[in-house]
Amino acid sequence: MAKKEAFLSSICYRMYGRGSHVKPSLVQISNSHFFDEVCKVYKDLGGVLNVPPLNPGKWDIELENCIIELDEENHFNRYRLKTLESPIYESYTNFDVENYRKYCKSYDKKCPISQKRWSNPSSDKQFGESGLNGDFKGNGPSRWKQRAFYDFIKDVYSIITGIPVIRISIYDQVKYSTIKQLLDNEDSIRIKEYLRYIIEMQDKK
Repeated sequence: MAKKEAFLSSICYRMYGRGSHVKPSLVQISNSHFFDEVCKVYKDLGGVLNVPPLNPGKWDIELENCIIELDEENHFNRYRLKTLESPIYESYTNFDVENYRKYCKSYDKKCPISQKRWSNPSSDKQFGESGLNGDFKGNGPSRWKQRAFYDFIKDVYSIITGIPVIRISIYDQVKYSTIKQLLDNEDSIRIKEYLRYIIEMQDKK
């Protein structure tokens, strides 16, 4: 994934320039009218803390006027699907929400179940101790839940700030190829065409 992100980043920065954006914070979210929904989604995912954790990782690609998140296999599963049913997505236009819901249903079984992808001390603290790798009968994978929740938080941030957080899925289609194939093949020409398209679509909104 690091190689794909690095390749995409290099193209993005050459085309649009490098920007800098703060991460979502508890103060920012709690002062918005989305806080109750954030709490609800956290509890629906099995969150065990009294206050939702708000410490997502860094942004993938920070441009001057927007943020791009490259979503690979880890981001599509039953828990992300649950967050995508939130009312905040009813008029959300920074990515194709319906396609993302389909990806979550179609590729849930491709979401990695290796130990570092399944759980860690931080995610267990936030969502309860995980079950055995690959076992969904009990509490399931806390890391999957954590990632889904933080993706949701980043989308909420986009609404609050007005800064577009544009999601690119490796499963997105560009004519007869997927984004994953274009990145694996380092097809800079078609990646540039795709970036121009999605950035221009944002500018028209």
